[in-house]
Amino acid sequence: MGEHEFIRGLLRELGIPDADVYYESGWVFKVDGYSAEEALYPWMMLRDLGWKAVASAISDVYSSGSLPVFYLVSIGVESRERAEELSEGIREAVNFYGGRLVGGDTNRCSCGAWVDVFVIGRSLSGRLLGRNGGSPGDIVVQLGSIGLGSAAYHIYKEEMDIRKFPHVMEWSLRPVIPGWIPYTVSHECVKAVIDNSDGFLYSLRFLAESSGVRLAIDDLWFDDEALSVVSGEWGKLSSGEDYNLFLLVSNDCIDGFMDYCNKYSQGRWGCRVVGVAEDGEPGVVLPGFEEMGGWESF
Repeated sequence: MGEHEFIRGLLRELGIPDADVYYESGWVFKVDGYSAEEALYPWMMLRDLGWKAVASAISDVYSSGSLPVFYLVSIGVESRERAEELSEGIREAVNFYGGRLVGGDTNRCSCGAWVDVFVIGRSLSGRLLGRNGGSPGDIVVQLGSIGLGSAAYHIYKEEMDIRKFPHVMEWSLRPVIPGWIPYTVSHECVKAVIDNSDGFLYSLRFLAESSGVRLAIDDLWFDDEALSVVSGEWGKLSSGEDYNLFLLVSNDCIDGFMDYCNKYSQGRWGCRVVGVAEDGEPGVVLPGFEEMGGWESF
């Protein structure tokens, strides 16, 4: 059993809806974490890991149509100096994304470093936006391009020069998720949503299975520089940490939603129609890539 099946099984056992956050009475709750051993690329500093941990949690809060209010962090490091560096990146990210850092915990470890970020947010719409609200006929909308996070991992594995790819490098150091995302996601026409943190096929598959639909995908949007890293072979951009989103939007109001979303489009952030939800066995129709995976911790 892999990481994702373990988590989904635990959610079913606890009777918790299949969503990236826990929702109750207008509040959302999220925790995410990293270890330096797994997440700190050679070109990163420890404060970049602090920023990245906050951004990862924010991605899920934003994708639920919510704004962050409070943060708590738990860190493990070898020394006070490293604790200060890691904390600096955390504080910088909290100041950027908004909300208040209200507490946490510190531990000594010989593991290099680890960090967990807890976020409490407030829903803009007063409803839970999860993965299971879609139905046949919905339109699949991709918000943000794919590939920068996966390209960074590819560069690391292939021992390439990250300096040749400035946008990939910038994203791997300090991923920035625009503040208009939660307002767009909370639009009344959005029925289901998932952020792409573990690979685009994994994300689409989870969305399809939770909503009980088949997603026919015909036009994914990839970042140009990320494609140049892998010489155009977009199947290699499947490892995740892109933090773009996939939405299921009601066909009845897709035109109005796209007009609303495209007001904010800039650079790699915007909205594109990439497919449709159909009746059939839940899953993803993406010819040639049915067996492609994504990132799992175990």
